[in-house]
Amino acid sequence: MEFKRILVLDGDMIPALTVARALHRSGLSIDLGCHLSNSLTSFSNATEKELKYPNPLTDEQAFIRWLIDIYHTNTYGMIIPVTERTLIPLVKASEQIGAEFLPLPTLEALNTVLDKSLTIKLADDLGITTPASILVSEEKDLDLCGSMPFPIVIKPARSIGNNEEHRKQLSVDYAFNKQELKDKTLQHLAYTPVLIQEYFKGQGVGIELIANNGTIEYSFQHLRLHEVPLTGGGSSYRKSVAVEPILLDASQKLIKALNWHGVVMVEFKWRPDTQEYRLMEINGRFWGSLPLALASKANFPLMLYELFKNKAIKKHEPYSTGVYCRNLSRDIQWLEHVLRKNAPPELYKFPSISDIGKEYLHIFLPKHKFDVQTLSDIKPGIHDLREIVIYYYDRIKNILIEKRKLKHYSKKAKGGSLVAHLTPNATILFLCYGNINRSAIAECLFNKIAPDMGFKVKSAGLHQVANRPADPVMVNVAKQSDINLSSWSSTSITQEMIESSDIIFAMETRHCDAIIEKHPQAAEKCFLLGMTAGSGEISDPYGLPPTIYENCFKEVENNIQEIVKIMKSLHN
Repeated sequence: MEFKRILVLDGDMIPALTVARALHRSGLSIDLGCHLSNSLTSFSNATEKELKYPNPLTDEQAFIRWLIDIYHTNTYGMIIPVTERTLIPLVKASEQIGAEFLPLPTLEALNTVLDKSLTIKLADDLGITTPASILVSEEKDLDLCGSMPFPIVIKPARSIGNNEEHRKQLSVDYAFNKQELKDKTLQHLAYTPVLIQEYFKGQGVGIELIANNGTIEYSFQHLRLHEVPLTGGGSSYRKSVAVEPILLDASQKLIKALNWHGVVMVEFKWRPDTQEYRLMEINGRFWGSLPLALASKANFPLMLYELFKNKAIKKHEPYSTGVYCRNLSRDIQWLEHVLRKNAPPELYKFPSISDIGKEYLHIFLPKHKFDVQTLSDIKPGIHDLREIVIYYYDRIKNILIEKRKLKHYSKKAKGGSLVAHLTPNATILFLCYGNINRSAIAECLFNKIAPDMGFKVKSAGLHQVANRPADPVMVNVAKQSDINLSSWSSTSITQEMIESSDIIFAMETRHCDAIIEKHPQAAEKCFLLGMTAGSGEISDPYGLPPTIYENCFKEVENNIQEIVKIMKSLHN
C-alpha cells in the first residue's frame, strides 16, 4: 500500500523547513501546517499545500479539534511537530487522533524533559553529572544556597511561566552577589519555581539522537560557536564534531530510562581538556541546529520516517565533521550583542574585531552552509533576507521617531507650555499602563509633597481592568517613604477624565500616543512626567527586580519635586 502524505507542523520555524526539505529530497509528498499565513516554510518548493490551524499556545483545545478533523480526512500517514507548542497537544491527544500518526514519546517522558527540575532529578538518580542545583519555590528556600559560589545561574523551571496577569517567556539569568540573587529569583518566582545552579564554564555542545524505544540508533554532535544571548541560549553558528564517548554514554542512560522513542537532543557543557561535563537540558523534539545535521549528511527526518514506516532505521553512513552552519538572522543579532558588549565580562570573553572578521570569512569555505539560504530552494532564503531588512529598517525608523517624540516633549517641558497649564486649581492627571505602579505613586507622592497647593490630583491607567491592587513590590518600596499603597485600587482611564484634566503627565510616549489617537484635542495638554526633571521616559518596573522598582520610585519622586518647585515659583 502506498504511503500517504506527510504533514509538517510549525511552518514558521526553521526546523520545519529543514524537515520538509529533507523528506522532499527523499521523494516524499509534504504538506505544511502553521498557525500563521505565509510562514517561512510555505515559500519552499519542498511543500505542496499550506494548512492553517488555531494557535496551540492560545487555544490548545481548538488545535486538538483541528488535529482530530485532519485525522478523519485520512489524508496523512504521518504528522511531524517541531516545537513543544504542537508536540505537547499531539501527545495529549494521541489516543483520540491515533498514535500511529508519529513515533511519539510518552507523555510522562515528555513531561520529564520539559520540566528542568525533573530532568535534573532523573540525571542525578542515574549518576549523570549535573550542575549543583537547588529548587526554589519561595523566598525562604534561598537560605539553602548559602554555600554556592558566585556567579550563580538562575534558571526558571519552565521556559514559559504564568501568573494571574499573563504568560511570560522566561530566560536564564545570572547573579554575582546575594542581593542580585534575591532580586532576580523573586522576579522569576512570580511566574514559576526556579532552579538555582552552580555556574560551570565550558563549551556548549549538543548530542542529537534518534531512539527506538529507549535504544539509540544514530547520534550526532555539534559544538556551539555563537549563542544568543551571549551567556547561553540558542545557537546561531555551530560546527559538526565527533561524538564524545562520555557524553554519548550519559545520553544513552537518559534515553533508556525515559524509554524515549523518536528524535531528541541532549545538551551539555563540556571541558575537553579535563573531560568534565554537566548536563544542561533535554529537548524532546527536533532542535534549532537541525540544518547543521542535514548539511553534515545526518538525515534525522528521513530516519524518523523510516522508524515510523518500517519500525526500524536503515544503516546510515557516518556524518561529516568540520561542517559549519549559520542562522543568518540570529547571527546578525549575535554580532550586535558582541559590538554592544551585551554580556557580563565575567561570563563572556568578547572576540576582537579581527577574530570576528576571520569567522565571517568562513562563509566562503565549501563546508560552510546557511540554515535557510540555499540555491536549490531559493525562495525561503530570499524571504528570510527580506525579513532581516524589514526588521532593522523598522528598528532604525522607530528609534528616529522615538527621538523626535522625546525632543518634542522635552521642548514642551522646558518651554512655556508646561507653565501655562499649571494654573491655580488645575486638575492634574498622572497616567501609565496599569495604574498599579508609576502613576499610583505619582498621585500619592504629589499629595504628600504638596497637600495644600489647591490642585486636584488623580491617576489612571490604560489597562481596561480596574480595581486592581497595587503591585506588592511597589507597596513595599513605597512603604519605606511612608506612603501606604496597601488599600490602593486601580482606575481605568475614561473620556471624562481626559476632558476634565488641565494637564496630563504620562510615563512613556506611547501612553501619550494612545490618548491622542482617540482624543486629538488632548495633545496640547499631554506631557511626559520624566521630562520635567530631564530624565525622559519612566519605564515600567513590573516583574523586574526590586532595585528597578526603587529606581522607578526615585525617578517619579524627583520629577514630582520638580513640578512642585515650578508651581511654587509661579505662586511667589
